[in-house]
Amino acid sequence: MTHQLKTTPREAHREYRRRTLRQIVLPVGIAAALILIGVPLFLLATMGGRQVGTVAAFMTFLIMLPLTLLCMLPYALMVALILLMMRGQHVTRRGLRTGYRLAYGLNRRSRQLSWIVSRPVVSAGKRLAWLERATGGHPPHVR
Repeated sequence: MTHQLKTTPREAHREYRRRTLRQIVLPVGIAAALILIGVPLFLLATMGGRQVGTVAAFMTFLIMLPLTLLCMLPYALMVALILLMMRGQHVTRRGLRTGYRLAYGLNRRSRQLSWIVSRPVVSAGKRLAWLERATGGHPPHVR
C-alpha cells in the first residue's frame, strides 16, 4: 500500500511559511514592539519625564554590560591559553632537555664511529691509488 501526498511541495512550503509566521515571527515581533515602545511609554507615564535620562543611562548600561563581557571573552581565553602554554613549557622542559642531550650524544657518537669506520677504507683507497700510479695505471691482478 503506497502513501500518496495530498498536497504539492509548493503548497506544503506555503503552509510551512504561514505556520512559521504565525507561531514564531508574530509572537517575537509583538514582544519586541512591546519592549521597544511599551517600556519607554510606561516610564514616561510613571515618572513624568523627570528621571528619564537616569533610567535611559541605566538601561544603556544593562545593554552594554553583557556585550562588553562578551567582547572580553576572547582576551580572557587568550590569556588562559598563554598561561597554559607557559605551564606546559615548564612541565616539558626536563623531557625536552633530556631528549636534546640524548640526540646530541647520539650525533657525536655516530660521527666518531663513522670516522673510525671510514678511516681504514680511506687509507686503503689511498694506498690503492698510489699503487695504481706506481704501476702505470693498471691495478695488479689479485689471485
